[in-house]
Amino acid sequence: MMMKATRTPGAAAAAGVAGATAVSAMAMTEMETAFCEQAHLLLQTSRSRRSDDSDSLPTEPRELLQLILQMRLGNTSAATNASTTTTTTTTTTAPDRVHSAKQSAKQSAKHSAIAVIDIGSRFMLNRPNGDIPLLFLQAVNRLVGSKHISTTLDIPGSALSSIIAATLNPVTDHIFPDTADARTARLRTIGLLIRDGAQSVRPFISAAVNMAIPIALNQTANHTSDERRAAVDVLCSTVNASASSNIVSATVLQATEEAVFQLLPHFVYTTAASTSASAPTPTSVTLHGRHQSTAGKKIDFKLAVCILRALKALISENRQCISTKFESVFSALMSIILRDWRAISSLSDISATSQSEIDAPRSRTSSTTTTTVAAAGLLASRRSRQLLAQPTEDTLSADSASTSTTTRRASSTAQAIVMALDCFQGLFRACHKATLDNWTRFLPTSHLDIRPSLFSLLRYDSDIVADAACAAINCALEHSKRIFTSADDRQTRQAFVSLAAQAAACMAAIHVRLAALLSVPESTPPSRVIALLDCASTLIRNCSYIRVTQARLEPLFSSVVKLVIMSPSAVSSWTAEEFVSVQNRALAVAQMALDSDAQSAVFRPCLIDEGVVELLMAMVDPSSEDSNDQSPDVQQSVARVLCSCLRRLPSDVRPILERIETSIRQLLQLADEQRQVAYFILIETLVADAARNQRILLDWTELIETYILPFSADDINASIRTSVLDIIAWLDTTKFASLPEAQSRFLAIHVLAIANDLNAPAEVRAAGFRALGVVASFQPMLSDSLFVMDAMSIAVETTMISLQSTGPAAAITGSSADGAATSARSRQWRSEQPQQQQQQQQQSRAANISINNSQPQVPPNVRSRACWAIANLSDGLVWAKANVPEDVQHMTENYSFVSSAFNSGLASVVQGDERMRVNGLRTIGNMIGFASADCIKQLVSEGSIGTAVAAAVRNTSAGPFKVRWNACHAMAVMLSNHAFPIGYIEDSQEEYPWTESLIRALCNALHSSRNFKVRISAGSALNKLTRASQFGKFDANGFSVVQDAIKLAVETAASISEASASPEAKAEEDRYRRQFADIINILTAQISSFTASTST
Repeated sequence: MMMKATRTPGAAAAAGVAGATAVSAMAMTEMETAFCEQAHLLLQTSRSRRSDDSDSLPTEPRELLQLILQMRLGNTSAATNASTTTTTTTTTTAPDRVHSAKQSAKQSAKHSAIAVIDIGSRFMLNRPNGDIPLLFLQAVNRLVGSKHISTTLDIPGSALSSIIAATLNPVTDHIFPDTADARTARLRTIGLLIRDGAQSVRPFISAAVNMAIPIALNQTANHTSDERRAAVDVLCSTVNASASSNIVSATVLQATEEAVFQLLPHFVYTTAASTSASAPTPTSVTLHGRHQSTAGKKIDFKLAVCILRALKALISENRQCISTKFESVFSALMSIILRDWRAISSLSDISATSQSEIDAPRSRTSSTTTTTVAAAGLLASRRSRQLLAQPTEDTLSADSASTSTTTRRASSTAQAIVMALDCFQGLFRACHKATLDNWTRFLPTSHLDIRPSLFSLLRYDSDIVADAACAAINCALEHSKRIFTSADDRQTRQAFVSLAAQAAACMAAIHVRLAALLSVPESTPPSRVIALLDCASTLIRNCSYIRVTQARLEPLFSSVVKLVIMSPSAVSSWTAEEFVSVQNRALAVAQMALDSDAQSAVFRPCLIDEGVVELLMAMVDPSSEDSNDQSPDVQQSVARVLCSCLRRLPSDVRPILERIETSIRQLLQLADEQRQVAYFILIETLVADAARNQRILLDWTELIETYILPFSADDINASIRTSVLDIIAWLDTTKFASLPEAQSRFLAIHVLAIANDLNAPAEVRAAGFRALGVVASFQPMLSDSLFVMDAMSIAVETTMISLQSTGPAAAITGSSADGAATSARSRQWRSEQPQQQQQQQQQSRAANISINNSQPQVPPNVRSRACWAIANLSDGLVWAKANVPEDVQHMTENYSFVSSAFNSGLASVVQGDERMRVNGLRTIGNMIGFASADCIKQLVSEGSIGTAVAAAVRNTSAGPFKVRWNACHAMAVMLSNHAFPIGYIEDSQEEYPWTESLIRALCNALHSSRNFKVRISAGSALNKLTRASQFGKFDANGFSVVQDAIKLAVETAASISEASASPEAKAEEDRYRRQFADIINILTAQISSFTASTST
């Protein structure tokens, strides 16, 4: 008996499709035949059947549908079946042939599955009161949900429309029975077919959502869990379809979002304990299939997984919507993530008893430390596993019904927690600030905090949960830099705990927990160890240790180093590849910890008391058994970590450094090439330490004989050659002068040849330019004019090759109004010179800055080092002019030499990157300060001086502090040359056009810069103006501009702070303040004398 009912839009559409699909009996027979053929082809690809069983396949559609529901839907095996007989006669099959056969079988199965759905949709959905429509829907769900059809976009649009229209038909039409299984199948079909956003399903989206929402919310009846999960999947597919296409209207999407948010309380605690920091009131709940004590209500974790899947889609696609519902979303996620630990107040990732061992004085030996940390980790692990152990198939009887129920429930719980952790990461990215404001709800607040946190999940028996927890912790640490950089545990008021102190306590707790987790690698999967090391790396990178005295970095660093030096036999269950992966990651984390801003005293107990330096040295010792098992990459990484360890050692470790240098000298000849690379990394560090800290005394004559002469040939490894050149770059002029003449001459010729070798590897040539810039600036070499000019010529040519051919003047003067005005005045001033002289000067300058486009491009690191070499060599030339002028007299008057270096520096300022701008500013300042009066006159007549001043002026207020400081310093060097033209032109009432812009730029840097070094350089430059006439006529009111700048500089100096609490930084800041005060006093006295002289 048919009941009249009001039809929904989906039902109306269904009625239209049903009428359109009415077919004759003959057509029905033809479609059944075609359906059976395609079903046979599909079933032949199933692993449960062989291709030679095709004769035994049924011919009835109902039976075929049942077989489709029963067939295995893994990778198709037609190719394997077809080649079964081949393997009996041939022993091997080509891999590409097998792969091609498998791909062909997959495509065949896909086409057959699509054909089964397409043909079936034409005649199987118009049979009321039968089971075929339901079987067909279940088959569609089976095929679309498997690997046979990866996307519903491959299914014809007419078939999609027919199937969805039929599923949306009212139950009164009797196409499907009014049962829970039928409703579940219909909802699953709708969810699967709309997930990819096919345009043909667009008319049915609204009706599908209207059908799913009441069932998902359980409003209309007492629906089963399967029905509700299928309904939630429809909502999730709707959100995904809105992201992939525009088939979902805003109204439908909003209704879907509201329904998902209404579902969240399904797994949120109903008691006040959900937000309480203390242990909640115990009530009944099921924990891993056993009765435990906690607060709240039971959760259908399978339904929770579906809800979380829909929530994850919302988080990734609609951040604005999530931000408005943040608190409810966050509370729901925390309820799932931390539900199993709500009432376990005794659970702690690090036991309180082990904390006293961590706080104890570090007088213990290496073995004691290892035992303590390992015991703490094992105790926490044992306690966690006793409380949280869940049954597995290996430990429970297979014929026990309760066992299978428990296992399934535990699996659903783990899936829900993993999905919640994924949503948590998405929420962190979508609502970063709001999530971080609630950091105390998912991170430990101190090392004694036993409340559940994300770290509690790391002891979960399910690997997927623990791995997901690692990813969530890493995400939280990645976005918590704002909290950790503000950490400060220096308590000022006992009655008040500041946010900075809380952050410091949290930071210490995380360090301790990670240290304990990493201290027991034998009981942890290697993939988990790598994930924990990634968390440690993120933590160290985002933490500031300057204001934290109890950061607990030392136990974490100790645990990481033990992973580096451990033997493979300690983790016998790991493969060789897993061991190397963990070791490489541990080396990277150890390197990051050593390079952090933590105090060196933090590392001393581990490096010296526990003998880590000796153990690391043994890893690169070819006579050691451990060394023979290390790959070259690992040994080089170990060498770099060892170098960082040496830099962290205190000043009283000269015996250790000398013992290492002696060992390397003895082992160098026995080692292979890759180990030699590691040794040279260490030797370079020892040489640098000797140059910086004098903690070790090295004989340079022996160094050259042992490490430089034997390893300078062209056929030596490029990394070794680079290290050799870097060692040379640590020479100073005193040690170079004390070398035998043969050695000093060899070094000079060697670095010059490397810098000029176009076929040398880029890193070798870059190191050669660095060494050349150092050696050429030594006093003994500055007197060799041919060597200096050769070195300058090679460096200039290398720098200019890769720079653009456009002149630097246009780029500088066109960048600001002041530059344009300066350029205009310069052109007017030059117009008075003879036209023929101007043309000659322009041709000369064009020749100096022209670029040979036929030459190969120079790598950036080589070009940058060449630019640095020019700047360093020009520093030496300025020093030589002031101290030994007779040695460089002829070079100061060589205009070609001066202008080539000057123009290369100018081009670097205009067209280079930040580092080249810094060195270019050094070069133009030094070369103007070095040049003779005649050379400067030529540069003035060409307009190069005006361009250089405009470049320096522009960089006093633009770019990083290092660029600004070098710009002011370049002006100071320019003004130190008495021939530099500034102020009034001789025998004229006119002034040089760059006078006003230069002085105003220096005054502005003097009072407005936030860096003391910039202010000191600006004041030093103004002090170089020793005559009142050098100020010109721009300040007719008694030098008021300079006087105002001095007044403002004094007033604003008190507000400058380096924002660092380290003693070294404070001492350096105090030194800069005193130096700045001295500069201001000298400048004030000088300006006062000028004012007095002009007034008289």
